[in-house]
Amino acid sequence: MRGMKAIYAPLVAMLILSLSVGYVPARALANQEDPNSEAAGAPTEQAADPGSAGPAAGASEPGRKVDPASVTQVDEADASSTNTVNGSPRLSDLSPAQLAELKRAAERGEGVANSPADGDTNGDADKSPAEAPAVAPLAPIQASTFVGFAYTGSFPPDPHMAAGPSDLVVAVNRSFRIYNKSGTQLFDTTLASWFANVEPSSGTSFFDPWVLYDDLSDRFILLALAKNNTTSRSRFLISVSDNSVAQGRWCNWSLDARPNGSTSTNNWADYAKVGVNSNAIVLSANMFSPFTGTSSFQYTKLRFLSKSQIYNTSCPGVSWHDFWDLRHADNTKEFAVQPAHSYVNSNFMYLLSARSSRVVA
Repeated sequence: MRGMKAIYAPLVAMLILSLSVGYVPARALANQEDPNSEAAGAPTEQAADPGSAGPAAGASEPGRKVDPASVTQVDEADASSTNTVNGSPRLSDLSPAQLAELKRAAERGEGVANSPADGDTNGDADKSPAEAPAVAPLAPIQASTFVGFAYTGSFPPDPHMAAGPSDLVVAVNRSFRIYNKSGTQLFDTTLASWFANVEPSSGTSFFDPWVLYDDLSDRFILLALAKNNTTSRSRFLISVSDNSVAQGRWCNWSLDARPNGSTSTNNWADYAKVGVNSNAIVLSANMFSPFTGTSSFQYTKLRFLSKSQIYNTSCPGVSWHDFWDLRHADNTKEFAVQPAHSYVNSNFMYLLSARSSRVVA
């Protein structure tokens, strides 16, 4: 949406309030409400900029069911062996003894005892590790490690990982895998194979994967982009698990990334990100044009999807609301906006934007 002046204040939280169905009224930008719009509690489509049409809606075809058991597993050949030392996997910069102590401490539910400084007068230096007072860790410690993807030849590699109760989903450019938390690989395939039931692969590039575990709803989300220069096709590819088990059934969708709402453009999406709150899944992307030749940045776009639709295990068609051409307070264009991953029940969606001189939240 052009000229979103409601979110222009630098260094002030940029947030959007989503309704129970996951849609976003323009009046809710930056939590600013129209005092004249309280009739029956209904939201109004107040424009944030004179002449603006507000958020625009669009809709998709139904999604398709996919199951890891029915997808051909494809193992892209690792393009290098730089993750080995003397022929063995390079797992950590820590020594085996350090790793073993960290694992024992994690199993005891303790931190690793600090080594006393020279001149310590409390007598702790003479105590064994079992007797020394445990120090609660300030951050999670590394209890175990295993080899994931090595370099596949894609640059940038775009590695991402999401952890559920029992499974890990790991993605890099063109591929993703499912592991259990012991490091056993359970599934391995390419993005093209996984999304083959909703997106043709001929002449299409699959890239920029992003994975997330929504612990508010117990679902894995896999997001990727598809681009075909010959057909001027740009798609958001979304896959959502039926529950917290990554090895189970998922729903796939291919959403046209080009339109703003239902208004067609000739732009293609790059650098996609995803965030969640209680009601909505929010996608973001940098939009470029044209498809071939030298492409130039047009604007950043947000797409809001309703959880009530996209978490429906029957894979229905989904509708969305788009906001586009986000701007800073000085009217320069936002770039690479990241929606937040909310871990608490909230209707608010926080967004983070980076500038060359500072970060704007």
